[in-house]
Amino acid sequence: MDKSAIKDVLLKRNPNLKVLLKLGSKGCEMITKDYDIPMSVVGTYNKQIMEDYKIVNTTWAGDCFTAAFMVKYSEYQGIYLWYFNKFVDSKEDEQEIFKKCMIFANACAFLCITREGLIFDSK
Repeated sequence: MDKSAIKDVLLKRNPNLKVLLKLGSKGCEMITKDYDIPMSVVGTYNKQIMEDYKIVNTTWAGDCFTAAFMVKYSEYQGIYLWYFNKFVDSKEDEQEIFKKCMIFANACAFLCITREGLIFDSK
């Protein structure tokens, strides 16, 4: 489903929905009824990183991205703190929160693709 279809179909039916598109080597994009936030991959921000690290295995990159995004987003939503009975509301604007979460998720996915096999190997 492309971006225009998401806006025309999904967001018209569900105006409060927030769609996070994973675009692989093209980055990602958060789409809502009010705004779109495109985010490039890590190599776009730091060209040297692509020379220092080699892409070895892209398996699990999308899963790593999704998990990292949700971990970071949960920090802003107070889910993690709620577990410890401490709820903290974020004072940051929603778009800035999404940008930070997408940057974090992109960085984690990049680390994932620069390793062979499981990323959290004990060696």
